[in-house]
Amino acid sequence: MSFPSENKPEGADPVTSAEDSALTASEGLRNSGPAATPPDGFPFDKHSSIRRLTEPATFAFYPYIAGLTVMNDRIAAGVEAHSSFMEHPWGRLFGTVDAAITLLFGNERESLAMAHRLWRFHETTVQGGQGETRYDANDGSLQAWVLLAVFKGLEETNRRWVKPLATDERASLYQDIKTFGKMFGTPERALPVDIDGLDERWESMLDGDELLRTDSSRRMARAVFRFRSHKVPEPLARLGQAVSVTSLDRRLQDKSGLHPTTLDNRLATAIDTTMRHTYGRLPHQLREQAIPSYLTIRRHLAPVMGSVLRLAERSR
Repeated sequence: MSFPSENKPEGADPVTSAEDSALTASEGLRNSGPAATPPDGFPFDKHSSIRRLTEPATFAFYPYIAGLTVMNDRIAAGVEAHSSFMEHPWGRLFGTVDAAITLLFGNERESLAMAHRLWRFHETTVQGGQGETRYDANDGSLQAWVLLAVFKGLEETNRRWVKPLATDERASLYQDIKTFGKMFGTPERALPVDIDGLDERWESMLDGDELLRTDSSRRMARAVFRFRSHKVPEPLARLGQAVSVTSLDRRLQDKSGLHPTTLDNRLATAIDTTMRHTYGRLPHQLREQAIPSYLTIRRHLAPVMGSVLRLAERSR
């Protein structure tokens, strides 16, 4: 499972001590590896909810999804220790988007290869934090939080720019999210059984004290939601901030101190109005061809794409 920003610093070593490894293994939730063969329902076909509801515009909500994930203290510790997303924002974004598209829309060979590639990367490099904030990217409980964030990102994209998901669409999408998790080997018991359980867990986490308990998580959340870099044009960064911070639940705004400004609200209203009257009115058949078209180009330009991906990975 690719978390928002992972990069192995020069000289970093994976966790090797039995005590550290036991922090997640003792809970029985550690991911022991991706499926050798795809679980039932995977790879997804064009009729699956996750493919139908993953709009091209979803990637505009990447900061929102990434920001949610680092509100988990242990993920934030790992991201802070291993990430170079501030120095290489475009490479990190491209690498994440390419992996997500390949996993969700690729054929069986492509999806399996990407799942194993990401698992190996996480298994050998991505560690961080100490004690209760020890981070292991193959910890199923952390992967469950990432999957929940992905679900919320897909839901928010449709709510704001297309149409709110119906009850049956939400339920079907969540089942596809669970199948997506199985592809990585995320332990099934790490995830709620159904959409009602997911909603209960979400409300419990927002009302409780599981998120944003440490300086690290609050610092990383601000770095993502208020992202600024000389490599990203300021107007573009400002639009991304407006979309992501206005998507936050009020309880998370209060916990993080990330309240929308007057400018955020004005920009978000203008963006939402524009997108609903343009993007939201495009025929679904046209929108749904955008991502498969990218994969077609990727396959035909494999050598070039390979070089681009290697450059992107170096920036992680």
